[in-house]
Amino acid sequence: MRRGVLDRSGSSPPPTIIGGDVPPFTGLLASSLSCCICGYTSSVKTDTFDSVSLTLGEKSPFARHTLADLVRQFVRTEIVPDVKCDKCSTNTSAIKTYNFGKVSTFLSGIFRFNLNST
Repeated sequence: MRRGVLDRSGSSPPPTIIGGDVPPFTGLLASSLSCCICGYTSSVKTDTFDSVSLTLGEKSPFARHTLADLVRQFVRTEIVPDVKCDKCSTNTSAIKTYNFGKVSTFLSGIFRFNLNST
């Protein structure tokens, strides 16, 4: 988990190629942090991606999975410990929210199997 501050306004612009077109496998992943004490939410930060890693279940990788369920698991919220809030200046946990800002024309995926789980 990363440590940081809630002000994350440094968004990365989408990559371009000659002619100003976005490559067909490139999309944007949007994220923000919300303070667990005062509720302040940072500005949305975007990161480019050209593939998405989807985990096929922790306990049973060979169970039946829908693509929608795997994508929901990928963009679920997570708790980030030891974040300093820009509004209340408290070192606390924050809730990190992911979502797709822009989905690429073509979506390539990497499916990971966790075979060491019990």
